[in-house]
Amino acid sequence: MQAVSGRIFRFGAFELRVGPRALYRDGQPVTVTPKALATLTVLVSRHGTAVSKEELLATVWPDTAVEEASLSQNIYTLRKLLAKDFPGQTPIENIPKFGYRFHGEVIEETIALPDGGLEGEGPPEAAIPPSGQPQSGRRWERRLPWAVPVAAAAGLAASIYFLWSAGFSFFPPKTLQYEATRFTSNSDEDRITAVGLSPDGKLVAYADADGIVLRGVQDATTHFLPSPPMRAVQTLSWFPDQLHLVLSGDDASTGEPQVWKISVLGEPPVLLRKDARLAAVSHDGSSVAFTSADSSQVWVMGSSGEGAREVMQAGLGERFSVLLWARRDDGLLLERRTSAAHTDPADRIALKPTRDDRMTYERVDLRSGRPTTVQTNFGMGDACLDSTGALIYSFVTPEAGQASMSLWKVGLDAASGAMHSSPVKLMEVSDGSRFYGFSCDATGRTISVLREQGATRVFVGALQAGGTGLSAVRPLSQDSEVAYPHGWTSDSRAVLYEARRNGHWQVYTHALDRHDPEPISSMSGWQSRPVLTPDHRWVLFLDQALPNAQRTLYRIPSQGGVPEAVPSQEDLQNFRCPVFSGSCVVRTKAANGQGVYSTLDPLTGRGAALFREPSGWAFGQDWDLSQDGSTLVVYADTASGLPLHTVSLKTGRVKDIAYRPTSRMVGVNWASGGDGFLVSCTEPSEPSENSLFYVNLAGKSVLLRTTSVETWAVPSPDGRWIAFIDRSLDSNVWLLQSK
Repeated sequence: MQAVSGRIFRFGAFELRVGPRALYRDGQPVTVTPKALATLTVLVSRHGTAVSKEELLATVWPDTAVEEASLSQNIYTLRKLLAKDFPGQTPIENIPKFGYRFHGEVIEETIALPDGGLEGEGPPEAAIPPSGQPQSGRRWERRLPWAVPVAAAAGLAASIYFLWSAGFSFFPPKTLQYEATRFTSNSDEDRITAVGLSPDGKLVAYADADGIVLRGVQDATTHFLPSPPMRAVQTLSWFPDQLHLVLSGDDASTGEPQVWKISVLGEPPVLLRKDARLAAVSHDGSSVAFTSADSSQVWVMGSSGEGAREVMQAGLGERFSVLLWARRDDGLLLERRTSAAHTDPADRIALKPTRDDRMTYERVDLRSGRPTTVQTNFGMGDACLDSTGALIYSFVTPEAGQASMSLWKVGLDAASGAMHSSPVKLMEVSDGSRFYGFSCDATGRTISVLREQGATRVFVGALQAGGTGLSAVRPLSQDSEVAYPHGWTSDSRAVLYEARRNGHWQVYTHALDRHDPEPISSMSGWQSRPVLTPDHRWVLFLDQALPNAQRTLYRIPSQGGVPEAVPSQEDLQNFRCPVFSGSCVVRTKAANGQGVYSTLDPLTGRGAALFREPSGWAFGQDWDLSQDGSTLVVYADTASGLPLHTVSLKTGRVKDIAYRPTSRMVGVNWASGGDGFLVSCTEPSEPSENSLFYVNLAGKSVLLRTTSVETWAVPSPDGRWIAFIDRSLDSNVWLLQSK
């Protein structure tokens, strides 16, 4: 085995090797996903230095545009992995609105390593600078993880198990490519919840907020089908005559799960069964299979609801999550899910799917009612059968945060349901979107699916007087991949934000009554943090030529013009500007590690120091400047146990706010009028649980919004609105067609 030169980082009981990359604890290899390992490598190699989230994303995912929830999930995974060896405090420190820092003691060595072992994918060693060497990323303050979202991706990953443990070849050489084409364009307020493709592949039925829509694949003609009022429709299944479908959903008034038969010809809908889910029509159209409301029983009834009989019962802590008819209609193909965290046997349906759930692929004979386990540790996820009896199913690569979904096809034995060939990959999608609700035509060459795509966007909402609530919430940045707000125009009619559109970050002004934003600058770099100066003459923003280049502060006339760099011999990226009066302020780091707050002039750069943080304040936590420019609010953990402090820039007086958050704070902004603050918090054990609060000067808090991504809010100058970060979900029908 050839020896190669590699770097080793030792911290606690761990040994991290770079080139090839591997992680060991007490000399034993540690299993960790490649992207999580790559994230740890960047942080440990830069130990003691804050690394921006943008730099981490650009380094760990160099060729893929991913949401920040991918990074958040990696950090969560690493903190959980390191928790036992670093009790009391994680070595991976969160730097609010910026990034992360590994602050544990690290010993670095360079030795000869054998060429092999647990090599992980991710950035090459050359992309990781020696420890202590700063490297600028294009992550900036006020850009936080989502999340994301990845909530949809996490939900899909929870419903699909890892196929390599199933015992057959997972990467066969043959690949049949499918092309994905968007079929509908519903907004996130009118999400499509179920879809069904007719057996001949010519008609698509789908459910949205308006009811059941029937649309032709070729002519795009649409019709609304008579259907019962439903709160949510989960499945649609065609009869072979293509004149009727069965619908599974929740009643609009009671929420009761029901199964209905609806007609393409305009006949009134017929209720087939109450307390039922996952209805599927047999291939000959004579029967309908379904599960009980709690998914613990499988039943079969006639096509008009007659002769219902129970076929099988799940065990304690189990439920049936997928239900398909076998090709001969003499049996059912099932996915049985066993909860890894079973609690109350009377509350089966409340069992939350997790990555640790065990899934089993089974076939049940309808004559004997006897189930046969076909494959253990295998989940079909969303699946359908073609006319040959082949199973088409989805699979999610088990990578933290950013899910990669692939579509596979495998032949099944007609009698036993056993897989008699290696799966063939049909297509792969790596953008983190979720494909579900599969429906195949008879040939299997066209598949209708729902594609759920999340986007971190700027939302606006009306803030009620005294911060007592939030209303009229709506997304503002409709067409951006990701967007983050930082300021408003002086008339409170438009939001200033940065957004990634077509793969590049630019700064924009977006009027509340317009669909599209206006670019602030035509520069071709990577731009962020647009803020209006208090005299309304300039917009300040950061720009960098490349993702890992040094950021430069620019000014541009607020009415348009040519951007010019603000004079600087140092980093000016940590700045704030008041709304009405006073000076912009920039925070820099002194030699003793404490923050220094100084004036910032758009023409001349940093000026006189205004305030120095006392010893004991942790640099790197968040801060903001009041609208009149007179007072700072600083989020810093201190001996008092109170994280919020106001600082008068005239007298230097520090006052603690009597606010004790119930979860970890991540950010703070002054509210309009100076009578309180907009505080964002996150739950450390669950990155998708985040909250936005209004906190008054007495420390009393009001919950304004829960979000699936880390958020912050920027108030409008008139105090009527706030712009904040949240995640929206787009769920539409796509057609997958073989080339």
